Amino acid sequence: MPCAILVNGGQKFWNSHLKNVYDQLYKDVVVNTSTSMAAGFKEIIELLDIDKMESKEEREFFITVFNRYYKDSEEISAKVLPTMCKLVSKFPNQEKAEMLESLIRTKIESIKSMKNGRDSLVTMLE
Repeated sequence: MPCAILVNGGQKFWNSHLKNVYDQLYKDVVVNTSTSMAAGFKEIIELLDIDKMESKEEREFFITVFNRYYKDSEEISAKVLPTMCKLVSKFPNQEKAEMLESLIRTKIESIKSMKNGRDSLVTMLE
């Protein structure tokens, strides 16, 4: 997916073609597909100007995707956990404050109870 964004026009191509494809693929129950999509999530959020997307719903799509990956297996969750702060940083300032409270603090509390909670917290904050 990141390569498709790069070579096909970036943000415009994402909006016109790739978002619909990504929307179907990230929900796939096949472990290999989910793992690959989660691994590419970081690059996707780095390539797109999330803060310049017109509607809040377009931006919240990425939170929905993040939450889906985060609730998946530990392997998939570990791939997206380090992207949480990067994802929040891509949102407009007003939405960042809401997300810090609702997303990050909630995730930190749940991470503390995980088997490798300390390691996961360190990874996220790096």
